[in-house]
Amino acid sequence: MRADIHKFTSYATGPLLLAQYLSGESILHKGSEAPSWAQDIHRPVSMMLGGVFLVNTVTGVWNLAESKGDPAGKTRRTVHGALMLLADAGFAYSAAIAPSIEDIDQRIAEGQRGGWTDHKKFAMASIGVATVGYLMMYLWKD
Repeated sequence: MRADIHKFTSYATGPLLLAQYLSGESILHKGSEAPSWAQDIHRPVSMMLGGVFLVNTVTGVWNLAESKGDPAGKTRRTVHGALMLLADAGFAYSAAIAPSIEDIDQRIAEGQRGGWTDHKKFAMASIGVATVGYLMMYLWKD
């Protein structure tokens, strides 16, 4: 059951990450003038992603601990777990350094519309690491 919960919640990751990316890009380009949908969903979706990653971290670490003695697929499970824990840390740091809408407006006023903030750099790097960790479970079969 725990493995099913882990797999089922992972399916929510892609759509949530897409919503984050689209809303974040809109906010970075338009600041407080961004459409209300972007401003209204960016933070709640990040919290949903945090919940998905929390559930998957708990169930994944638990699954990994219970499978410790099983040599079949051990390398794949270990690499996947390490990548996802790295992505967890990156997402947590990204959330901690997220700029306020006022900071974004200030960037736009200074001619920095869009582009790469530290928040976006860490978020995108974490998305990349999480995507590799996610896809490897489907592509790397023992």
